[in-house]
Amino acid sequence: MLDPQRAILADDRMKKAKHLTDAVYDKLTELAETNRKSYETFYGQLVLISGSTIALSVTYLGYRKTTQLPVVHPHLLVTTWVFLLLCLLLSVFTNFFYAHYLTYGRQSEYAKRLAEQFETEAEELQYVRHLPPLTHDQLAKTCAERQEIAKARRGDSTWNKRRANLCWLIWKWGGLCARTALVIGMIFLVMFAIVNFQTAAGANAPTKNSLPAVSGQNSNPNAPQR
Repeated sequence: MLDPQRAILADDRMKKAKHLTDAVYDKLTELAETNRKSYETFYGQLVLISGSTIALSVTYLGYRKTTQLPVVHPHLLVTTWVFLLLCLLLSVFTNFFYAHYLTYGRQSEYAKRLAEQFETEAEELQYVRHLPPLTHDQLAKTCAERQEIAKARRGDSTWNKRRANLCWLIWKWGGLCARTALVIGMIFLVMFAIVNFQTAAGANAPTKNSLPAVSGQNSNPNAPQR
């Protein structure tokens, strides 16, 4: 004889477990989409900045060649290109690994909630009325199936969590290296620009020997005086 009050409690527990699973999944989906758009925009800007800076530096180098001005300390420019290219590549792949981190993390949490839901059902099915009524063996078999499914879902959760942690580490350190590479590249670019601007200013400055003669004065000292 089933206890009506216990049956109501069991049904309430199963409904709450399912509701919690759905709520977690919806919340993770919403949060994942917001974070994905934010980081995608940020690292997309890093790709644009580093790529544009490389293009402008190449254009400036071509300008120096056409004006016959010497390029001073070219190793600074080469170092700039190395760091900016590193920033560009890391920024591109950072979004890739972040998307996988969100996917694996969401699947891990969802699988965990599914496992809890099936475990709750396995514990409470014996207290709930069934249509059609189940025999003792059928009920035991159903609960055992729920336990097996819960065990499998926990295994899925652990597997996805390991993948999520790996992608998170790559995303974390890759993003840090991309931001650092951009800053270092900009520092070397500014150093290169300052040195070459000073060289160009020194080359264009007039010297004493190039001063024009003062008008009204005879440039020939042996000329007769009037």
